[in-house]
Amino acid sequence: MERPRKVGAKYRNQLLIPSPDKIRKNVEEGYAAKRDHWKDFDSTRMNNQVVETYEAQEKARLSFLGRRLLAADNEDFDSHFEQTPQRHVPPASFRNRRTLPSTFSTLTQTRILMTIFTLRLKRTILAKSYKVFSENLKKEVERYWKIDEIDHVRDKEIKKDLEN
Repeated sequence: MERPRKVGAKYRNQLLIPSPDKIRKNVEEGYAAKRDHWKDFDSTRMNNQVVETYEAQEKARLSFLGRRLLAADNEDFDSHFEQTPQRHVPPASFRNRRTLPSTFSTLTQTRILMTIFTLRLKRTILAKSYKVFSENLKKEVERYWKIDEIDHVRDKEIKKDLEN
């Protein structure tokens, strides 16, 4: 309920009714306490809402990843990485040599070579860690699905008990 306008209340002879949110509960408060908008805020309700939202998102994410992993279970992840075309690879003359054309300064050549080396290293690490990550994720999804199946069985048992 909103507070009626001053002009409308003046001509209609109605009472000015403050909204329930604005009614002060404790009148004997100091200057700053009266103006504190967060004093009646209930953080537990907000915290529970955030936790429930996060759990729902996490459950949806795990089920999506589980379906995706099961669909791709037949594929070999290592062969997938080997078969993907490499993009933005320097020309063959740059790949095997430690020097770049002399148009670049020595500092620039060093930076370019370090960047190429770093990118190759990251690609190698990513390819190796992806296999470990996918195995761990499969285990986590399988564990989650087992818990979910247990919950479904428990729900069916409760329904049977209620029917009897």
